[in-house]
Amino acid sequence: MVDSYLDVMVSLKDKWEKKKAATDCEARLREVVANIDLLKEIMNNNLLASDELLRLRAKKIELGSEVDVMANSDFSVGKLDLPQISEDLPEDFFAKDPSAADDVAKCSGDRFEDSEFSIEQWL
Repeated sequence: MVDSYLDVMVSLKDKWEKKKAATDCEARLREVVANIDLLKEIMNNNLLASDELLRLRAKKIELGSEVDVMANSDFSVGKLDLPQISEDLPEDFFAKDPSAADDVAKCSGDRFEDSEFSIEQWL
């Protein structure tokens, strides 16, 4: 069980890092394309850089407001709703045969069917 959670966490971390790298690369590409387009527009229309700077500053404020409105909460693995493992488990709990985990535990009175654990132990 611990190994499967570890595998999930490693997989999430890898996907997160790949997505972050791809997003960073896309942002840099868009910035370069925007700069090229801006320079073409300035050169083709004989625009003054000071006029374009004023326009871009106004656009920056507008886009900053949009980003604030659209901001999503940060993704945090710590906020995932994962089952918690009790610290009160017996020391040899994780040493058991993992295939046995598929069996449904049956309880009769205050003892589990295999008599390995007592209910009082968990109360």
